Amino acid sequence: MPQLKDDLPLLEMMLADARTQPARYRPGPYWESPSANTANEIRRCGLQDFRGSSNVIGQGFTDSVPIDARDCYNRGVMRRMVRWALRTYPLSVIYENQLRWTESFAGLSLKYAQEVLNVKQRLKDLVKIYRMPYSLLGGCRATVRVNGEEVSLHYLN
Repeated sequence: MPQLKDDLPLLEMMLADARTQPARYRPGPYWESPSANTANEIRRCGLQDFRGSSNVIGQGFTDSVPIDARDCYNRGVMRRMVRWALRTYPLSVIYENQLRWTESFAGLSLKYAQEVLNVKQRLKDLVKIYRMPYSLLGGCRATVRVNGEEVSLHYLN
């Protein structure tokens, strides 16, 4: 399976170039913070797992399965304070329990998707015809097995 390579100098060059562009080509007020969070997460975690659940690099525009929302608060003093508070007792105990429930529900939803897809013969036939070698690239967690092959649920949709 091919792996994604991190290229932080390229990221910095792209961000610097983006800052020099006219306002219409830069993120607007809504996307400004998520865009900065994405850049911070790429620096912190790299691209190997951008579709996984250990970061929020692709939050809102990938098929990642975000479990821990604390990673959404990685910019600004107030956000870091909220993140710190959620990692401090007693909030940390409550939050850790919620994380276990969230992870359990995410797993159940994939299990149910797998059960639904198991009865679809047309899907099995299509997976024999069409190869999807890169569907798991980036640490995809939303996967199902079709004909014994693990495939991204997002690709199947």
